[in-house]
Amino acid sequence: MLKVSVVVPVHNAGSYIDKCAQSLLGQSIGRDAYEVVYVDDGSTDDSAERLDRLVALHPGLRRSRLASSS
Repeated sequence: MLKVSVVVPVHNAGSYIDKCAQSLLGQSIGRDAYEVVYVDDGSTDDSAERLDRLVALHPGLRRSRLASSS
């Protein structure tokens, strides 16, 4: 049963995405109890590619991409 949704805003986060993912995926609550949603606000670095790789490897992760709000 899903208990928690973690929403992570992303804008040109680069390697911080991988560090954040490691922390979120290592939670003791159990992978079926939470979801992680990354919201990319029009990054111009490699953030989109990093998120695509993570989502492909971990089914509980999702990503949404928005046009830049800045």
